Amino acid sequence: MMKFLRPGNVEMLDHAGSTGGFESFVYHLPAQNITVSAMMNSMETNHYQILLPIVELLVPDLATEEE
Repeated sequence: MMKFLRPGNVEMLDHAGSTGGFESFVYHLPAQNITVSAMMNSMETNHYQILLPIVELLVPDLATEEE
């Protein structure tokens, strides 16, 4: 499990696993009481491209990237 801060000081935990051509991912935002998970039947998928936009819809502060 990894723990990191996203833009807006939003704490996010994530965990990933894979076996036999499948991958699973879980993101948890404790302060917002939000958990997003996905299972994919591909080992070559960038889960950040799929799950982060979903999380950003639920937590608008994440979409504010500092440039």
